[in-house]
Amino acid sequence: MNPRYRGTLLIDLRQSLDEIWSRIRNGRRKEIKQAERLGIEIKLNPGLERKTEWLDLFESNMSELGLNTDKTAIKNYLGFIDGKVSGPFFIAILEGNLLSGEIYRINASKAGEGLGMSTICSATRKNEVRAGLAHALLIWKTIEYTKAQGYDEYDFGGWNCYRPDQRGVNSWKESFGGSIWWGITHEKTPPEQQIEQDEAMIDPNIGINVWFDDGHISINDFGPPIFREIGVTPTVAIVTDYVGKRLEDVTKYINYELMTVEMLRNLIREGWEIASHTKTHRRLSKLSWDDAVEEIVGSKKWIEENLGITPKKFAAPFNDMTEDQKKLAESVYEYVRPRIPPRPPQKDGIHAILHAIIRKEEDEFLFTTAIPMDLGFKNYIKFRLSKHKVNILKTFNPLKLDALIDPVKVNYITYNSPNTVAVYTVKNLQKAEDAAFQDFLTPPGRILDLGCGTGRTTWHLNRLGFDVVGYDIAPNMIKTAQQLHPNIDFRVGDASDLNDFKSSSFDHILFSFNGIGCIYPADKRLRCLNEITRVLRSDGLYIYSLHSKEWMLNHPSNIPIDHGYFRHDGPYGTTVVYASTIEEQEKELTEHGFKLLEIYDKDKPWIYYVAQLI
Repeated sequence: MNPRYRGTLLIDLRQSLDEIWSRIRNGRRKEIKQAERLGIEIKLNPGLERKTEWLDLFESNMSELGLNTDKTAIKNYLGFIDGKVSGPFFIAILEGNLLSGEIYRINASKAGEGLGMSTICSATRKNEVRAGLAHALLIWKTIEYTKAQGYDEYDFGGWNCYRPDQRGVNSWKESFGGSIWWGITHEKTPPEQQIEQDEAMIDPNIGINVWFDDGHISINDFGPPIFREIGVTPTVAIVTDYVGKRLEDVTKYINYELMTVEMLRNLIREGWEIASHTKTHRRLSKLSWDDAVEEIVGSKKWIEENLGITPKKFAAPFNDMTEDQKKLAESVYEYVRPRIPPRPPQKDGIHAILHAIIRKEEDEFLFTTAIPMDLGFKNYIKFRLSKHKVNILKTFNPLKLDALIDPVKVNYITYNSPNTVAVYTVKNLQKAEDAAFQDFLTPPGRILDLGCGTGRTTWHLNRLGFDVVGYDIAPNMIKTAQQLHPNIDFRVGDASDLNDFKSSSFDHILFSFNGIGCIYPADKRLRCLNEITRVLRSDGLYIYSLHSKEWMLNHPSNIPIDHGYFRHDGPYGTTVVYASTIEEQEKELTEHGFKLLEIYDKDKPWIYYVAQLI
């Protein structure tokens, strides 16, 4: 069993609260009502004493599981600064006794185009009889809260799919309804595992479009109009004995409905291809030779007799078969799908995993992920198609990748994407930033925070007592920043055109996390520097970071473009960034009227500079 596969359980809050309540299992609803009768209270953002008590409880729970925890690291991760935490913090108490608690983060949702609330850490008094009731009520009240805030989604957080000790936890979460969203994606899967999956799905001699296993009914409900619009005709590998029935997976985790004969015929009329996925979805390697023959050959016969077509492709359930069985399948079908890494079991129809290789004439762009056909599929598929044609090709066809990248637009696309927004929804300062703030910034004063993202540095500057304006070109970043920090002035805008602001209107300017290096081409980046000198008052400080040219040249994933710019393939997408040396920066700053005062992290991938306008 492979423990690296993870998923998460989502509740789509775009439905009514009554609908959400009706989906909760009856036993869980009874627990919630019982907890209310007991007088269990749910409190939001409790005081520091309660938060510290919760941390002790969390550490105790981790120790019971045999997991080492660094309490200081947990505090820092959760943003315990002056008694505050990084997101909503709920606790359940009865007669003064803390029974349960959850900490959440606000981030980009998977279900829709807005925001969601996802759990970060949970702690419950396991030996307390009423703790289970308290936790059930806590979850329901946080769902109500999340819905009332207008968010798209409630996210239970990480899901350890293959850990036997987590089966009870999974079952408990499932009792609140919702859908499992599996994280077998380029953002979450370990790189070596993702490369294996990508390579296994590629056969240069054929042109697979999109591959779905099992034939879940949600494909019929959501697939045709989406793929018609995209211009792709997928392949569906069906389990013939269960067509039009419910398939219970051998793991006992899932029991879901498959498409009917008429639905499959409609897909054929749409141009979709039907492949065999055996008769009963059993592991072929565990079967006798005669049973395996029936699974491989009998499924083909069923498709011919009931759908009127001869299937050309075959995929073994769990991609598990012996070499002799594979040879048999290759003698019966034109194509036998190679092994891909094992996937976790799916629940309630989210078994429709997308294994996609999309070929487009000579410029092939490859795409592999695992995502449900429901729960915002249309928005998500469009996003991933546009993203991964510039993010995956390097592995297989690097010579053709450059033609697909527009260096002027790629940074905007990447930094405005939901996945990147979610990654940037943190509050910690880098050590260099913290040092520069302490060494050079003394409130009061007015600061312009360029490239502010979701407000990570803006929030800290505001806390220090500065009048700060957050400015970013990505609307989704600013939307999230406004949700997280409603009392701070955030605006959407281009750092190379600061017409929103009068000359000499800021005491200091910050451009963190290599933001100015993401402005392409070079003349636009220099125009930004001219705008910074215009809106900054005399003697004002300009604090910023840039990638080290030495690091960019030596990193294997970076490809030089022009004028000091590189294409960088990071964990959340492709970006085009500028890199420089300290000598080049000192010269550039001097030419624009600055004096270089301090340099931080000279030996790091990116270097922080503090300069003063003379």
